[in-house]
Amino acid sequence: MSRPRSESAFFEEAQVTRREFEELKVSSPATLSTFVAIAGYLNPETWVEAPKLAEGSTFVETYIVPTYQRLLLKEGVIVWLEEEFESDLDEDEIEEMWTIGEFTRYPDANTFINDIDFSVLRAALNDAWTRSCKE
Repeated sequence: MSRPRSESAFFEEAQVTRREFEELKVSSPATLSTFVAIAGYLNPETWVEAPKLAEGSTFVETYIVPTYQRLLLKEGVIVWLEEEFESDLDEDEIEEMWTIGEFTRYPDANTFINDIDFSVLRAALNDAWTRSCKE
């Protein structure tokens, strides 16, 4: 499997993919929010604490590649989202980040997840990945 050219390449290319998807209006808000959250999660600049890396390994090998592989599967995305929802326990954070809550687009997490177009999400992930692996 090819690897991104740098630690920030996937995040940078995901921003290009996000803009293209927004312009084409090819995804639901839940799909786009999930893609943006994944890209942000894989941005080494957003990690508050330096990740623990095995000697000789890189952020790309330790976090980006395995997370990308896991999130290509619908089940992997759902588990990842559930973990994210749990970590955003504050209702205001959940409403703001995910638009989930009583007076938002999605009344609950299941409604949000059911609105994700997993084939579009996978296409967006693949597009950003392919771009990030080019020199």
